[in-house]
Amino acid sequence: MTSKYTSSFDITIPFSDTNAQIGLGAGVEETLVIPGTAIDKYSARFGYTLSSHVFVRLNDTPLSPPIGTGDTQTYCELNPGFDGSQRYVQGGDELHFVTPDVAGAYVSVSLRKLPG
Repeated sequence: MTSKYTSSFDITIPFSDTNAQIGLGAGVEETLVIPGTAIDKYSARFGYTLSSHVFVRLNDTPLSPPIGTGDTQTYCELNPGFDGSQRYVQGGDELHFVTPDVAGAYVSVSLRKLPG
């Protein structure tokens, strides 16, 4: 069971019972499959190790761009939600994570089921 989203207490939200904590090694992709089916909608909140660089891509493998180059990847962001914002996902989606950091990085994902 996933905690339901509610905004009745300003910016205060409950702890979620659906969380993932992921330890990343440099260049090693990790994947999180969102529980449920496409009719299940979630708010995803991310947390990161301070000063880490984590590329997160929805439903595909993220690539860390080589230093000195640029790249465009659809549905791929560097540290999404680092500013406290959330992302929308649905059951069956896959979140893919990769870091170029040699020391690795940690990321957490907390899901809250949206009504409807």
